[in-house]
Amino acid sequence: MFKKISLAIILVLSVAVSVLAVLYAKSVYNSTDTGEESMWGEQYVMYYTFPEAIELSHCVAVAEFVSRKEDDETVESIFYVKEVLRGDIPERIIHLFDWKGAACVEGTEWTYETGLNIYSAGEDYILVLGRHDSLFQDYPHFTLVSDIFIPVSDTRKSTMYGKAIEGFDAKNDVNAVKNLVASAKAPKPQQKFYTTATELPDILNESDFVMEVKIVETGVLEGQHNGNTYTCEPLNILKGKLVDTDPDGTFWGVFIKGSVKEGDTYLVMVNQLGEYSLMYSQSSLNSVIPMTDTKTVAEVKRLVASEASARAAEEEG
Repeated sequence: MFKKISLAIILVLSVAVSVLAVLYAKSVYNSTDTGEESMWGEQYVMYYTFPEAIELSHCVAVAEFVSRKEDDETVESIFYVKEVLRGDIPERIIHLFDWKGAACVEGTEWTYETGLNIYSAGEDYILVLGRHDSLFQDYPHFTLVSDIFIPVSDTRKSTMYGKAIEGFDAKNDVNAVKNLVASAKAPKPQQKFYTTATELPDILNESDFVMEVKIVETGVLEGQHNGNTYTCEPLNILKGKLVDTDPDGTFWGVFIKGSVKEGDTYLVMVNQLGEYSLMYSQSSLNSVIPMTDTKTVAEVKRLVASEASARAAEEEG
């Protein structure tokens, strides 16, 4: 996954837990590369043309803006979906997330503000979206690809990276925009979301790390929703390679509240929250297994060994 949330060593406990909730949501999902990287409200986005951004999206929809929730750091905009132009959106009500801060477009000197109050209640917009399935929220999260803003009432006011979209300034033509969306390559089939997976092979396929860990400290960072952050001591790494840890050899694990207890040991299937992050999040609702469940632990170890053997044989061939 390209989208990285680089929490790394700069993590501080004084950061609002509301930001953590959004960071969790932007991390635990299956998706194509939507070209964004963030570090506590500071975004670094890849440069794409409008057609390229469309092709990166999971879905595109015409939707009516309903309402906005915000705090000092984050924004949640609620939309009613009227027409799906690309991909699949089974929900009628969707939640679009952003965070307040500055964004920099890589390879350019462009910077712009994010999380602005740019939508009007009752007005329709064409939304170019990435869909993210979160363990720590009660509904799917959507984010804008390349911060594209297209008001149906006047497409001449459309922006991308905070700048006017080239070719949209001639006249207000919603059908022309829809045709551009339709002319893009079809999106890849939506990957299965694994957050509720129960089959171990499915969970392992989505998990970059499998480790036996001891919970050293619980509730290091309290999440607003159903996720908390815990200090973990790695005891045995079965899959993946820990590049870095805290000086005492520990890392932070993001797990469902109440799923682990201080002092107990677990086999966990997790994903790193960013290339340089010391935080790892459980990959599904069923990816935290007490070591006392010897039958399931043995089966996970067997599957990991089988996966490693198959990968080695493929590399040799």
